[in-house]
Amino acid sequence: MQMKNILLFLGLAGAAAALPTQVSKVISNTKRQAPVESTIWGDRVSGSPDFWDDNWANVTLPFPISFYGVSYNNFWVSINGILSPGPDQILFPDTSSGAQNHIPVNPNVGAGTPRPDREWVPEKALFVLWEDLFIEFGELHEVWTTVSGSAPSRSISFSWKGSSYGTVGGNIVVPQFSATFREARPNVARIEYTNVADNGVNAAIGIQSYPAGVEWSYQTASFVSGDTLVVDMNTQAFVLI
Repeated sequence: MQMKNILLFLGLAGAAAALPTQVSKVISNTKRQAPVESTIWGDRVSGSPDFWDDNWANVTLPFPISFYGVSYNNFWVSINGILSPGPDQILFPDTSSGAQNHIPVNPNVGAGTPRPDREWVPEKALFVLWEDLFIEFGELHEVWTTVSGSAPSRSISFSWKGSSYGTVGGNIVVPQFSATFREARPNVARIEYTNVADNGVNAAIGIQSYPAGVEWSYQTASFVSGDTLVVDMNTQAFVLI
């Protein structure tokens, strides 16, 4: 009986000795930052509180992103599926309504005053899915960012979900897609076409630092929903996976 008590005591002591390691693992896990979402326009959960069309917004990045070999701390975001680097890149913030021209697009075309043509795009741009999109009042539409992880392994995703003026078989489509950048590879964009019913036939996809630029797709069914496109923004290489 005495021996059993001694063994029981030793067993408890061993468990207690192991406890700090287990607790430290739990504490370590709690330090991982949960993803933080920030809405730019709309509300995909409760319904958009307003209508937005052809708008741009500036976003401060959690880490620098490299574009054509230059690092930037800000990106402009267009409702119409375009990202543009720099804090003061967008001269005309109510434009770029849809893929009206092949990439690269001359930023001086349509840049009239006091208001430019709606086809105007900035000199530097990543055309994630350049399509004429809008955020409809009351609909589950949104453009938002998601920041995940902690330095030096953070990521930021730009996501879109909105109606297109383009149709498929006469039906309105609501493309949903995103572009993700990782701190470890700040020159690479991973584009995920979550649900794009028109497969790109109403859009242009590419990158430019005018007059240089690469057009990967123009108003062509170049992918299907669920596809991922990886873009190296320094070499302008596109790989569909």
